[in-house]
Amino acid sequence: FLILAGAFAGLPGIFGTMSVALALRFFEGGAGQTAGMIGICISSGLGFVYWHILKTHALNLRMLFSMALTSNVFFVSLLVLPMEVTLMIVKLVGPILAAINLIGISIAGHQLARVRRNLDRQWLLEEENRKDPLTGLLNRRAFEASGRNSATQAQADGQSYAMFVFDIDNFKAINDTFGHASGDKVIMKVAHVLSSKTPLNGELGRFGGEEYI
Repeated sequence: FLILAGAFAGLPGIFGTMSVALALRFFEGGAGQTAGMIGICISSGLGFVYWHILKTHALNLRMLFSMALTSNVFFVSLLVLPMEVTLMIVKLVGPILAAINLIGISIAGHQLARVRRNLDRQWLLEEENRKDPLTGLLNRRAFEASGRNSATQAQADGQSYAMFVFDIDNFKAINDTFGHASGDKVIMKVAHVLSSKTPLNGELGRFGGEEYI
């Protein structure tokens, strides 16, 4: 199942799972130690290949089935064993292991993909609830919560902090003269300028209308 690491955890997942699997197989020892470690490297290498492929392709059932089929390439690692041992393993458990890989990776990959979609959907909903849709800044509710936490942390650390509230002068005249679409552009432009000037440890939000904080 190492082949799934790249698809769901990227390069850190590939190298992390490979390192742990190699360490466990090394300390387990036994006659098949070398073959097992080679198999782990092969599976992790396939995970890297699919991680690269998935940069431009969707992770769908067809892709998962392809990964499940390809995962059986790890049988190549058995060639480092004596030929009679290799043939015996392939004959006794080869079909079973291939079936486990095919079914297990397909099912596990499908379930992981569903979990990731749910997490992505939840994250997007949380972001939509926190961000002002026009400017992408924190909305009033999110800023009040975040600002309160920042102020509390600053007080606990014995640091000073400041808060500025300001608006765009004569904004109603802009809407009345040029229309609300132009007014929205002004709001977005001001938000962009303020974002570029806000320090990394600062908070910026749209408090409502043409007001920023």
